[in-house]
Parts: sequence; structure tokens; C-alpha cells
Amino acid sequence: GTSLSLLEALATGLFPIVSEIKANSAWIKDGVNGFLHKVGEAGNLADCILRLLDEPEIAENAGPYNRKRVEEKADRNKNMKRLETVYRNLIQKAR
Repeated sequence: GTSLSLLEALATGLFPIVSEIKANSAWIKDGVNGFLHKVGEAGNLADCILRLLDEPEIAENAGPYNRKRVEEKADRNKNMKRLETVYRNLIQKAR
């Protein structure tokens, strides 16, 4: 369950602040290309926002990285081809 809106944000070079859940952690390296805030802890979310305001260079450096990562790992056409190959291999093994 990766959020499509997270991938869209990354693709446009934004610096996301998202909850620290497995689906987000697969895409975000905390403090490198986004911030992960602790679920249910509003103070932690506020700290992330304030840190970004104090250190805007973090976001500037992350933009190109985020765009490239989405292009490499989240291309729908490439991923559907990979999935098709997996299914074809499974069908061949079942026969």
C-alpha cells in the first residue's frame, strides 16, 4: 500500500512529511528525502515541520533524488511488465 499521492509528491521533487508506517518507510529515508513522523504524535509532526522551515536546504537536496527514485522504481509500465513476467513464470510452473 504505497500512497499514490506520496509517489506523485516524490515525482515532482517535493519533500514529504509522512507518517512512519511501513509503506512510507519503503520510500522515505528519514531526514534524507523526507521526514517520517511518529503516528499519533502531533508534537512530532510539528517538530518535523519546524525542522523543515529551519533547514530548507534539506528539501532542496532531496528534490532531484526523489524524482529519480520514482522514475526508476515506480514506473507503472515497467512494473506491470515485471508483474506479467512473474505471472507467466508461475503459470508455466503450474503446467
